[in-house]
Amino acid sequence: MSKTSLPDVAKENAATLQDQALSLKWVGMQDIEARLLWPHRESGNYFLPARAQVQVSLDKGNHRGIHMSRLFLIVQEKLNSLPFSFQLMEDILNESLFTHADSSQSARLQINFEIPKVQKSLKSGLSGSRNYPAAFEVKNVQGQMQSSVELTVLYSSTCPASAALSRQLMQNHFHETFAQQDMVSRSSIEQWLLSKEGLIATPHAQRSWAKIKVQPGPQMGRPEDFENLINEIEKTLGTPVQSAVKRIDEQEFARLNGENMMFCEDAARKLKGHFSDHPQWKLLSGEVHHVESLHPHEAVAFF
Repeated sequence: MSKTSLPDVAKENAATLQDQALSLKWVGMQDIEARLLWPHRESGNYFLPARAQVQVSLDKGNHRGIHMSRLFLIVQEKLNSLPFSFQLMEDILNESLFTHADSSQSARLQINFEIPKVQKSLKSGLSGSRNYPAAFEVKNVQGQMQSSVELTVLYSSTCPASAALSRQLMQNHFHETFAQQDMVSRSSIEQWLLSKEGLIATPHAQRSWAKIKVQPGPQMGRPEDFENLINEIEKTLGTPVQSAVKRIDEQEFARLNGENMMFCEDAARKLKGHFSDHPQWKLLSGEVHHVESLHPHEAVAFF
């Protein structure tokens, strides 16, 4: 070693490794801070903050010390200079494998960021921004490409059992209030319903979230495709959380919750039924979490 060269410990002791016959599935980096160029048909390309996970396989048992800096620089350069797409992710993988041709036959890349989307209010005509967590993944396993996208969507879930118990209390209270009257006028009932006495119990509801992982079909991968996918998930659930609201929107939201009461099993089956035979997205997995207001734990379902 000359005075100007730098030591490379990863290579120096490779021959003495006792586990030289053991290959490793993935070696690389997790949560690389990055940004990507998100293409939009109306506003053009703009940068979004992201985190990248990139790894290669180590097929040689006595090899260690992959070229971390090469992987890092490839991810940074590509994401910063070209519009984001599955094809771009495949290009990053191919270049990563090219720089590790002596040790790796497979590579994986996952990009985590939030998809921005404008959401219109339910009734008032207002609009606001919503951000949806997304995880895009591409694997090159010995030349075979595999792609997937995972989206998380927030929604509201009103408990059907709690609603039934609340209705029973209201019914009992109605009987107690008008027990001495053989006939009750319509105006009296309307006035009672609008009073505090007419709503002595409310069903519990909670902010909930669904995570759907799908494989894109041919020609699927444009930003509008993912926005449409989000719309499908929200429409299937029926009660997505809102952005900009006025009282008329809040009232409509209450109506939608009343029409779409659900246990976590109901939400999971709605989504599984919608995506089981979808023409554009192949369902890989899904889960729903109802963050209970009644309990300190969550109710969950996986499919």
